[in-house]
Amino acid sequence: MKIVNQSIAKVDNLGLAMGKPVYTEDLIPKNALVVKVLRSPHAFARIKLLM
Repeated sequence: MKIVNQSIAKVDNLGLAMGKPVYTEDLIPKNALVVKVLRSPHAFARIKLLM
């Protein structure tokens, strides 16, 4: 479904307003040997299930 000429609610607006944006490097655990970023092949897809 495409929405044209309508606002879309931001998911991270509270963190940005408080000055605490989350960057990819902030998510790396201290003891991680390798971290890879997996990007979705589907633009604007919604995640239904987190593993």
